[in-house]
Amino acid sequence: MINHWQPKIKPEGSGLAFGSNQRYRSLTAGAVAVAQFVAQHLNSETNTYPISQKTIALKLGRTKSTIGKALDELVAWGIFTRERAHKEKPYAYRLAVDCSADCEQLEIHYTKSELATLPKKQATPSPTEQATPSPKNQATGLPNNRQLIESNKEINKEMNRQKPPCFNCSGDYEVLPNGKREIIHSHDCSELLQIQSGRPWQITQSELESSWHSLDNRKQQIANYLSLAKGKERKAKASEKIELASQEKVIKFRKILTRTLAENNLENYTPDLLEYLGIVYNQSGDLSESHISRAVNYSKLGWHLKPEGDWRMGGMINSHHFIEGEGSND
Repeated sequence: MINHWQPKIKPEGSGLAFGSNQRYRSLTAGAVAVAQFVAQHLNSETNTYPISQKTIALKLGRTKSTIGKALDELVAWGIFTRERAHKEKPYAYRLAVDCSADCEQLEIHYTKSELATLPKKQATPSPTEQATPSPKNQATGLPNNRQLIESNKEINKEMNRQKPPCFNCSGDYEVLPNGKREIIHSHDCSELLQIQSGRPWQITQSELESSWHSLDNRKQQIANYLSLAKGKERKAKASEKIELASQEKVIKFRKILTRTLAENNLENYTPDLLEYLGIVYNQSGDLSESHISRAVNYSKLGWHLKPEGDWRMGGMINSHHFIEGEGSND
């Protein structure tokens, strides 16, 4: 499908006359997504994919009516054919896109069962293929396996080169000034219309102000991609700055606790008092002597804070917040 289908056709299959109001007709973005989904799930033995509109809608996150319209569009364009045994069964879809006469990858594009029904697509084996393999090759089988692996690699490379970056237009990849590869869509591409409706596109337009309208379609897309990349860099730097500040805050908090414990001959704070100090520190960015001294004194007494109470809001702890421990360290 990727190599031979036509997601865009001319009016009545002819060329466009100069000054004519006729335009190319393109498949909708929804139809393109459904086409890719169905093609990827075709059974290699039956060459069909029986599935309901409801199931496709759930898989792609679209409404049932959208999927129904997309499937009707694909059948009308001759991308798929469909049939079903009766109304209670889902349609079974079959790919109707055919290889061109000069296609050199018939054995890749067609399944064995399809090749069997199309005599002209059955390649006549070469004499070397018909010949009986030598005993050496029969014994190990390794050279044949290696050749098969290398052949598959080359086939995959060729398919990746031929695969269009955008199913909706003839747009191709372009290397931007920042070194990244992005797709430059045609002006009437549905993917571009979706990009243009997004917030990043509006931000880029406002950043360039009057110079924006002097840019052609390609330069506007490049400007948008570069603006997005800068935005991501700014967010990454801001996130890194916040992370460093958080780490520094934790280090400072631990230093305060370590010093306090050493000065007061304490091995540790009562766990909930340690939580209390953490809450106060997160809210104020520091610990006052009054907060520390209360936490130290009650830790020495072995008292615990009550689960409920306004101490979790970072306020000053008092005796009514505590439950006396079983024993005292003093």
